[in-house]
Amino acid sequence: MTFLDDENFKKGLPDGAMLGLEVMDALSKSSGSEEVKQNGKSHRHSLCLMLDGCPLGNGPLTRRKRPDELENIPVDFMEGLESREEVLRKILVDLKDDKVNIVGVYGMGGCGKTTLAKEVAHKRATDLFDKRIVVEVSEVPNIKGLQNQIAGGIGLTLDDMNTIAERACILYNQLKSEKKKILIIFDNVWNKLKLYEVGIPHGISEDLCCKLLITTRQKLVCSLMDVQEAHIFKVGLLNEKEALNLFENQTEKKVGSGEFKAVADRLLRKCGGLPLAITTTASALRGKNLPMWCHFAETSEKPISSQISSEYCETYSILETSYKLVDVEEKMIFLFLACLSPFDSAVTVDDLMRYGIGLDLFQRVNGLSEAMEQANVWANELISSSLLLKGDYNGEVKIHDLVRESAISFIDKGKDRMTLVESIPRWMRKETLKKFTAISLMSGHDFSRLRGVNAPRLEILLLKGDISQTTLASDFFDGMKNLKVLSLSNVNFNTGLPESMGELECLQTLHLHHCLYMLNGFDGWASTNIEVNNVGGSSQASGSELDTLSHLNVLEMEVSKAEQMLTVNNGQLIEQLCKFKIRVRNSDGSPEELPVFRYVLVLIDIYPSPNNWLRSLLKKTECLVLKDCNRLTNNVVPELDDDGFKDLKYLKVEKCEVKSVISSQNETTVFANLEILELLILYKLEMICDGKASARIFSNLRRLHLEELINLKSGLSLTSGLLNLNEVVVVYCPELKFVAYKDAKNETEVYMFPSLKSLHLNFVDSLSSVLGQSGNEVFALFNAESKYPSLENLKLSGNETIGMLWSPACYVTGFQNLKTLHIEGCGELRSLGSPSIFAALVQLEQLKINHCSSLQEVISTETEGDGILEKAINFPKLKHLSLKDSNEIE
Repeated sequence: MTFLDDENFKKGLPDGAMLGLEVMDALSKSSGSEEVKQNGKSHRHSLCLMLDGCPLGNGPLTRRKRPDELENIPVDFMEGLESREEVLRKILVDLKDDKVNIVGVYGMGGCGKTTLAKEVAHKRATDLFDKRIVVEVSEVPNIKGLQNQIAGGIGLTLDDMNTIAERACILYNQLKSEKKKILIIFDNVWNKLKLYEVGIPHGISEDLCCKLLITTRQKLVCSLMDVQEAHIFKVGLLNEKEALNLFENQTEKKVGSGEFKAVADRLLRKCGGLPLAITTTASALRGKNLPMWCHFAETSEKPISSQISSEYCETYSILETSYKLVDVEEKMIFLFLACLSPFDSAVTVDDLMRYGIGLDLFQRVNGLSEAMEQANVWANELISSSLLLKGDYNGEVKIHDLVRESAISFIDKGKDRMTLVESIPRWMRKETLKKFTAISLMSGHDFSRLRGVNAPRLEILLLKGDISQTTLASDFFDGMKNLKVLSLSNVNFNTGLPESMGELECLQTLHLHHCLYMLNGFDGWASTNIEVNNVGGSSQASGSELDTLSHLNVLEMEVSKAEQMLTVNNGQLIEQLCKFKIRVRNSDGSPEELPVFRYVLVLIDIYPSPNNWLRSLLKKTECLVLKDCNRLTNNVVPELDDDGFKDLKYLKVEKCEVKSVISSQNETTVFANLEILELLILYKLEMICDGKASARIFSNLRRLHLEELINLKSGLSLTSGLLNLNEVVVVYCPELKFVAYKDAKNETEVYMFPSLKSLHLNFVDSLSSVLGQSGNEVFALFNAESKYPSLENLKLSGNETIGMLWSPACYVTGFQNLKTLHIEGCGELRSLGSPSIFAALVQLEQLKINHCSSLQEVISTETEGDGILEKAINFPKLKHLSLKDSNEIE
């Protein structure tokens, strides 16, 4: 019996909590796993149940925003390809021209249009536009999705419950009011895109702050979108020299003029100058011997299906040969699962792993962590083979549409399968729909025609609707008895889950993402101790109900306005969890971008009372976010954990009322494993550690971020060592005098920050030194008491205290690796340092000094007889020197 066999489960899921549950019987070591027999063989049944962001009321959804800037997008641009450089030069000339508002780029699939567009956004246009937004369009554009991408790029949140027209009006007005220059790149446009439907004024008047760049396969599309002929540029095929250069770069081998060269020429003729075909071929042959090269060439020359367009026939042949070289069948199925993602959209490796569980891809692994490791290995290998692409965020992958089409064709042909992706053609009859084994309709389009299809061969069904109008009839899943993987996104379950879902006896992975109004949820999972709260006649989930899931080992849960759940102690559940990500909030808030950890807990406007289940979770948490917790008024330790958060690796405290982070009256070990500390907008914070500091406090700290702490006067104590500190960022801490301080008993000791590479100090009015001691202020950023042998990047701005960067007694060998030095807005700064210091800066590449009104000299005069003045000072690696608005300099 599965959870879906339970009559009460069919009613739906809880109103009052957003839950993400994963039940992995097959991958756990629990003895309670259930075996079922199919085709005479015993199989261990598994159910992976995920309910991500399924809110309980009618509030707006929050979603992950795209970053304003694109610095983190990986772009491997094809260097040395003159034809691409020429197109880039033409595009940039037009983007600089105030009279040109829209530029078009066209070329066949796989020629590098997207790579070129990202090169523009990521590198070439950074000085022309304040914001560059890449919008992925696809063959069947999802207008709401396009609006969300643009809105995210300008920091705007659009309500999914609003109509497309309402959202377009809001977006239009925001763009009209923007003062910054914006470049919007519509990538992979297939047909005329009606800009006014998205929220961009038709024609884009010259006084508007944004320009457009579109990429498409057809020149006609550029014309239909009113791009003038003079501003339409073709990205063609590579010539022989460029093709060989690209091939050699990707194979990491110079082919010379022997046997390898002959095979390379043979393969490059087959590739026909198409970059996608060349990179895929080269990636498959990287590190292979000559016989493998010859075998690849022979296989690629065999004929393929006549149904393939002649334009891409050779490319498909190359790609199919690459698929045949995939060494593990399960890896090929993993690639197939990536093919089911929406066109031009990313999918997380985590989701692919979960879908794979439903298809029994991970038979040889033991536990979820090993399954995730295997999924990451496959993803990296497929990226290395150019069959997958890196996504814009960590943990995401994408797939080129040509690879998608050919991979689906290859797998379907060999496995007697039929796959439908993106949309249901109007001409397709229900009789045809019955034959599909995998259907993915993830672009927000209507999929009501699937109701009552009676598709006994269907194993994978991925659907994404429109949250404001998509519902599922109770009999929607009738006839899908062999369904193994089901993902539903943006579906409105106003009366609960469809009853027909209870008939899905083979279902092993269920993923519900952003599905509204999920009522009457966990009744069927209840034990005798369950607490059910009746509100308006509907039952809400109680935290104790989770304890009845005896095989639950991974929990993703978001609880909204559910204080009553916090009174339960789920001790049994906490002990069995091998991974969790829990977000509990009493107020609205956007999802946080967090590092990847096994145990993640986010508390927003919540105070975990003693003895409740959240307080127990704190002891196991590796990543903790405390935001708007106004009842947290004293400290974090010991108030939340008197054991000192022994396992915590990441701590972010924002907008709370704490006066200190640690209040320790004895040398207790606190935050012994903490790697990242972020303290933001804490107006009452006066000190980080109040009391005696243990030698193990912050001993593993790698990153320190202090921002808007208006009453903080000193940073970290050196008692803890700080030997692993790699990065320090301080922003608007007007009372801060020292980043780190030492005790009076160590007054003469020279201290070394051996790992510190990056130091950014912004708007620190009162800062007198990085390292200091109360009552001993020297007003030089660096003094004789410390060394920074690994420091590479130093930025100081907004300071009215420091008169010199380096004190005369500073150790000259302490800064030998400094590469970047930026100083701005330091009104009392008169000199940077002595010739001795500057003579040691042999790695310096950038020196910028701006708006330092009192600066009289960059290099000060040393005392007589030093001898160093006899040596010439030069910077052998200096690439950029800027000195602006420093009027007193001689």
